[in-house]
Amino acid sequence: MQHIMIFHWQGGASFLMGNRIMDTMWTSKRLVVSVTSVIGMIIVGLLLAVAIYLTILDTYGFIQLILDTDPNVIEKGLILEFIGAVLLIIICLELVETVFSYSISHHLRVEVVLLVGMTAIVREIIVIDIKTTEAAMVAALGGVVVAIAGAYYLVERGKKLVENNDKNGN
Repeated sequence: MQHIMIFHWQGGASFLMGNRIMDTMWTSKRLVVSVTSVIGMIIVGLLLAVAIYLTILDTYGFIQLILDTDPNVIEKGLILEFIGAVLLIIICLELVETVFSYSISHHLRVEVVLLVGMTAIVREIIVIDIKTTEAAMVAALGGVVVAIAGAYYLVERGKKLVENNDKNGN
């Protein structure tokens, strides 16, 4: 018959079973980390599959565009649509990288998220039809660009301040 003794402490409880101590806090932390890593890898796989699908679809569409149209008659809208699709693939790949790095390190890199947001807004600005879009929408997109650029600047400036403080020993 095994005796079980329970020790309570501030961060959790430890169980002494025979000669082994099982720390419930540490075990539950590792379980949460493992589960989030698996979920992160599943999301990375799905986003990568979407990126591959979009790349194949976009490449096929571009080849069809080149083969089916007269080079002198290519419309501006088709080229903008292609550029928008390429930027969408870049956004998807950046999201894959973000989720992958988070699932490994469990630290979210804010600057990458801001750059993905900036790429998405720039994509929207490039493919927007300025003739049919309301002025308020264009102004809102400009405001979002300024806000994201400001946030990115503050994040980078904060990182440099922290690095300088670490070098100086403060």
